Amino acid sequence: MLDIVYFAWVRERIGHPRERLDTEAATVADLVA
Repeated sequence: MLDIVYFAWVRERIGHPRERLDTEAATVADLVA
């Protein structure tokens, strides 16, 4: 699971302070691959 926390200007534009994504990635390299 990955929690994404947005900067203030992004929060204002999208209306969400954070997102939680379910992922099977074990490393950062897996996330960007």
